[in-house]
Amino acid sequence: MASSGTGVTAAWHGPTAATTPFSGTAGIPSGRPASASGQITIDYAGARMCAANLIDLECYGEVTVVVIRGEHDLSTSEALRAQFEAVRELRKPYVIDLSEATFIDSAVLGVLILAHDRAAQDGTGVSFVIGSGATVRRIIELTGLGAVLPIAESRSAALQAIGVTR
Repeated sequence: MASSGTGVTAAWHGPTAATTPFSGTAGIPSGRPASASGQITIDYAGARMCAANLIDLECYGEVTVVVIRGEHDLSTSEALRAQFEAVRELRKPYVIDLSEATFIDSAVLGVLILAHDRAAQDGTGVSFVIGSGATVRRIIELTGLGAVLPIAESRSAALQAIGVTR
């Protein structure tokens, strides 16, 4: 386990777990092969996120996919914002995958818009996956964010949208 000064604790689960150091506030392991598969699980101190409401990072070479699982609302919006910002600071395109989210509220929608706007400002590039889940898809449609955010139906389509071929 590694901890940054932001109240974030991260654990790397993958082939290089025993020897992989963590890099700064992003909580993303440095020094591991780009092709290594694995997952970083982020636990946020004070956010009281239950096990079903997780923010995970999955790395595909140079691209980070932020996977949002479970229900997220005002109580987890700051943790989401902090994670999106840490990933954006890597200055690489990234994907926010909401396909496993079961609920998001207006606070989370604001964080998604902020992530998009900041990525657009600095040319980082971000794409969003909403998948086929009815609740999150409906919220995105009702708010009109589908016309603002670069939405993809699948992770592979999102990766293609930011210029990554697999």
